[in-house]
Amino acid sequence: MYADSTDLSTLALVFGAEVDAFCDVVFALQVDAWRAGAEVAVLGVQEDWLEGEGVLRALVADGEGEVCIREFRPPLRPDVAWLLHLPLADEQGRHRILSSALRSALQVNPYPASERADDKALAHQLWDGLPTPAWTLLPRELPVPELRRRAEAFLRDYPYVVVLPDRGTEGRDVERFRAGDPRLWEHIGCILRYDDVLLREERGNLRFRDPEAGFRRFALRVHVAWDGRCFRAESGFAQVAPSEDAFPASRGRGGEIRPIAEVLGNLYFREGGRWRRWVPTEEDLVRVQEVSAGAAEALNRGLGEGERLCFLGLDLVCDLAPDGSLVPVLLEVNPRPAGLQHARPIALQDRDLFVTSVLFWYIGGSQKVSERSGELFGAI
Repeated sequence: MYADSTDLSTLALVFGAEVDAFCDVVFALQVDAWRAGAEVAVLGVQEDWLEGEGVLRALVADGEGEVCIREFRPPLRPDVAWLLHLPLADEQGRHRILSSALRSALQVNPYPASERADDKALAHQLWDGLPTPAWTLLPRELPVPELRRRAEAFLRDYPYVVVLPDRGTEGRDVERFRAGDPRLWEHIGCILRYDDVLLREERGNLRFRDPEAGFRRFALRVHVAWDGRCFRAESGFAQVAPSEDAFPASRGRGGEIRPIAEVLGNLYFREGGRWRRWVPTEEDLVRVQEVSAGAAEALNRGLGEGERLCFLGLDLVCDLAPDGSLVPVLLEVNPRPAGLQHARPIALQDRDLFVTSVLFWYIGGSQKVSERSGELFGAI
């Protein structure tokens, strides 16, 4: 069994989901580590399997494609910890507690850096100069007349807006409204009971054409990882709305996960009352990767070794510019991204399942990151 070797670095994926649901994530990341040539054993650790900073038991993968539970006596102290799939009811609170408990381990997503991502308004501030929607924040502590004045000033400029909680997760209470819809104010009031409200201009004029479900909105989830020197956008998937009239959503809210290559190969835009096909180029993909890597750099600005958010899931939509080029528009970032087992390389042709290589080179302490990065990105 791969995790039996004492010569390997250990990566503990600490999760709160059902064990069976997390096995695919453990195996996918262990395969990535093998392919990257990194001496890293991936351990899937349910939060109840921790004792202090030690791991009592874990999901581990073997070379036969099986994932099983292994006991550790005495408890194993992991070299690296990555917090994923925590209970939605108190996801950010659990992250803070577990991040503190595992403070001796290098953390892929330490809580202080993850807080920057959880606060959507702060992320947008840090992304100043990058392509983002127009937005405004309605803080709960503002008097009602000032809240309404600020919201109405924003709504005058944008016919359709997205209303969401500033620190929400997994698409909770994210809704799209026409500016004059009276339900908009009801929804703002609902969110203000527990969080600040972010109003965001609707962006994304490209649609994915599904032969069975028409022209649907979509968002790209792009995974960006730290290689020890810089951030690289490596993989992702598309989140597709359940119908033509619906908003892009997570699977928990009725959305679908599709391979990026499938969606990018079936894009259309509206012109003169008709849908016309648009075909992206390799340069368009490079732009997606550059904007995503730039967003990760900006989010981590001022953070040093051991403080960075080393892996993140960026959500973006795609606008077609007047010159016919793709504009990737940053929406938000998830420091605990779900669905990693569905990720594939960012490419125009479909590829095998893949999450990250460069993160494993960083974890494994490779001294040849730049050379190996060149090999990987030349290949995909």
